Amino acid sequence: QPCLFSVDLAAARAVEGLGIRADLTAGFSLGEIAALAFSGALEDESAFRLVCKRAEFMQEAAERNPGAMGAALGIDAEKLSKVLARFENAQAVNFNCPGQIVFAAKESDIDEIAAAVQENGGKFRRLAVSGAFHSRFMEDASRKMLEYLKNVSVRPASVPVYANRTAEPYGETEQEMKSLIAEQICSAVQWQSTIERMIRDGASVFIETGEGKVLSGLIRKINKSVKVLHYSEVLANGGSL
Repeated sequence: QPCLFSVDLAAARAVEGLGIRADLTAGFSLGEIAALAFSGALEDESAFRLVCKRAEFMQEAAERNPGAMGAALGIDAEKLSKVLARFENAQAVNFNCPGQIVFAAKESDIDEIAAAVQENGGKFRRLAVSGAFHSRFMEDASRKMLEYLKNVSVRPASVPVYANRTAEPYGETEQEMKSLIAEQICSAVQWQSTIERMIRDGASVFIETGEGKVLSGLIRKINKSVKVLHYSEVLANGGSL
């Protein structure tokens, strides 16, 4: 997590260094912390330490409450919800784009859920992860993060940061911001709703600042009319969009 955070933030700063000003920001999961640092809500060093603690708390929770994750493809949220309701502690955790939802569940239930997804016309892909992230399996980590944040300074963002949990911009009170940072760990990532809200709020060009181009692909599936670029393209073009 610390390495990914550092790459995300450095890439965003590199784009900014070309004179490109962000009007809105968002980050997927860990990327939300980078967005908060980029926006000035967190000091860089403070954000880095927070990310290290976040990784520690999540790993501890994963070892204490083992779980697994899988992607359900080509099945709508309502059908998947009915499938998951049959299993204790199974829940949708990443609403990535139309037809792509990630869920978390007990390891012992994954194969049966996969079969049920396929019976309902969807496809299943198991994710190679060490825990059931953004789910109730991570509640211990969320509580520890909220306690840790008591000694962390958080201030209103200079650029709106859209929260994974709510798909709405972060508020301005310190307590509200800290609650969102902590709750994000055990809450679903509402990525599709976040991008749709940002577009309604005026976003027409998205620049992905981080390793890989997964989010660029998701945004194109959410809305084909917006322009989506990877930061490496922007740097190669000298800041031309």
